[in-house]
Amino acid sequence: MWPGTAVLFQKPVSGNATSRDLASVVIKHGPLMRKRKFRIGDKVLVIALPRDNYAPGVKDELGTEKLLQSMLGKVYAITGFGKYDLVELQPTRRDTIWIEPKFLKLHARKGKDGAKATFR
Repeated sequence: MWPGTAVLFQKPVSGNATSRDLASVVIKHGPLMRKRKFRIGDKVLVIALPRDNYAPGVKDELGTEKLLQSMLGKVYAITGFGKYDLVELQPTRRDTIWIEPKFLKLHARKGKDGAKATFR
């Protein structure tokens, strides 16, 4: 530290980054961060399916293609979000899928007061 300079803030004793350390990063990259279109609990309609092509010789042993086909045109509640902004849906008790938001359309959203808004 140079003589005559002031210290704006000191690093925490733990050495971990604080919100003050990260503020400039959030402010700088804030406009680049996308806001989610959906929220947990929203009802969404599956309007399209991804075109997953398996490698030659690989079979769909788990029945993923059949499950996705059965979901087309039906409404499901959002149970969470996965990596890369994928939306988590649970079509059956034992099955969970992660699907891109572009294949979904908002059907109904619960408001903050518990009221239900329907979109068509």
